[in-house]
Amino acid sequence: PLTIYFKERKEEVHNMRYPLTTMVTSRGCPGNCIYCAVKTIWGRSWRGRSPENVVNEIEHLVKDFGVREIHFLDDSLSVNKERLEKICDEIIRRKIDIKWATPNGIALWLLDKPLLFKMKQAGCYRVTFGLESGNRDTLKIIGKNYSYDWALEIIKYCHSIGLWTVGTFIIGFPEEKINSINDTINFALKSELDLAIFYSATPFPGTPLYDYFVAKGLIYNDRASQFVGGCDTKYFRAEELAKIREKAYSLFLLSRLKRPWRYLQKIKTLEDLLYLTNLIKIFGKWFMANLKPKHFSTAVFTTKN
Repeated sequence: PLTIYFKERKEEVHNMRYPLTTMVTSRGCPGNCIYCAVKTIWGRSWRGRSPENVVNEIEHLVKDFGVREIHFLDDSLSVNKERLEKICDEIIRRKIDIKWATPNGIALWLLDKPLLFKMKQAGCYRVTFGLESGNRDTLKIIGKNYSYDWALEIIKYCHSIGLWTVGTFIIGFPEEKINSINDTINFALKSELDLAIFYSATPFPGTPLYDYFVAKGLIYNDRASQFVGGCDTKYFRAEELAKIREKAYSLFLLSRLKRPWRYLQKIKTLEDLLYLTNLIKIFGKWFMANLKPKHFSTAVFTTKN
């Protein structure tokens, strides 16, 4: 019974509506990011369900189960822009009252402003962008290819039309130095992102990143336990990377809490206001729980011999 899952999802107070469920409308990703394990399961060939099929399921969930929010878990929802636009058109045409988000990430470089505006009209309220690095050399090494200027422009546009934005970043690639990590943190701070999430690079077996870690002698077997929290790299221990991530989170949240008025632009309805109130409570508690002087001092991290 879906009510079991609805009850669990109720605890996720960072979402806008309940009941909430998930959908997958496509499989595969044509990207070739060295850290991503998606292609080991679904391959690089992308295939998507028809817009009509997708919206039929949305309508079924809304009418028969009372679903009010959907999270699309596609690995690459925006590969076919025409298809995504038609999904939005069909939601609007059928007047389906639904909120939706893309927590697995959506390719920012495949979007444009008219499509984002239509997504907003169709009920999208939050988009997650896999930005990964703020350093151009690192971005090239890991297989990402997008313009930082375009990213900043798109994020700013999302903010202007009331879309919430989340950016994911990865630090601790095998030969990444502190300057590259600092570039990533500074890019997150510079952007108009509402939230930044920082991960440590994880070498999943079957990925080029795993092969690279092995070739450099940084990992010696495929026990899953050794990857939790990241791995040692050429320049950092896993624990040091965890401390850098903590500092990055604190700096980012502090920068946003200093400018709470920036979010007023997103408030169009009572529902928007309640959502913002919940976010402030969540991140305020997290920030205070993790507020330590060392987070704001100049970090000096030792490197391995």
